Amino acid sequence: MFIMNKSIAIIGILIILSLLIVLTSVNIKKDPLESLNIKYCDNFSNSYVKIMCYSLFSGNHTYCDLVKGHKSTCISFSTIKKETVEECKQLNNSYSTSICLSNLAIKNKDPSLCEKNIEKQIFLDACLMRIPYKYYKLYNKTYCEYLTHGSAKYTCFSVLDNNINNCENINEPSGKNICLAMTLKNNSYCETDTCYEQLAFLENNIELCYHIQSEFFMAECIGLISGDSEKCNYIQNEFSKELCRLYVLAAAELNI
Repeated sequence: MFIMNKSIAIIGILIILSLLIVLTSVNIKKDPLESLNIKYCDNFSNSYVKIMCYSLFSGNHTYCDLVKGHKSTCISFSTIKKETVEECKQLNNSYSTSICLSNLAIKNKDPSLCEKNIEKQIFLDACLMRIPYKYYKLYNKTYCEYLTHGSAKYTCFSVLDNNINNCENINEPSGKNICLAMTLKNNSYCETDTCYEQLAFLENNIELCYHIQSEFFMAECIGLISGDSEKCNYIQNEFSKELCRLYVLAAAELNI
């Protein structure tokens, strides 16, 4: 009887341990930014990408002074992990704050965070223009009015109204074609990398990223949409390939 009770007790303990393992695994947050730390950045061979990676994990945008020609991209990475408007406002210059707020707007699916917290038009434009067109439908027409860039403004109206007549207000041919592509969800109108990238975000379609001529912008498109570093191997340029892998890490936080 004692042996039988002992066996039952052991089996019971094993069952409890199994349940604990299952429950623990369910609660694991599958976010590479949470499971990795700044040491991961040493895996990058390109010094610029490595610095941008440091800025991503540390949230320190002063690293970006070391990245010649890619400072705005670096600042974008450095502000990704900011969680509140107050954190964004604590940055020491208006441009960094505008990029931070645009990232926050993307994460919260709330473009109004730009216009509610930025007064100067040039920085408001910088914030709004970094938000993919796919989020225009989350807003009302007031949002479109805040855009001073004519092409973006009428594309915003067109996407909101699902009415290509708004595109006729755009004089620039490439801008008009972007407007038509976004409204009709038809890449045959695309002539520029911006068009293919914005439409890729709108449709969540990585295949459209492969139409982008600039591997720098292709890296952003593939990394953010796929969230899969293996997809970055399509890119030939080593700098852009590593940048794509960094965007994969960013994708987990931004959830575009």
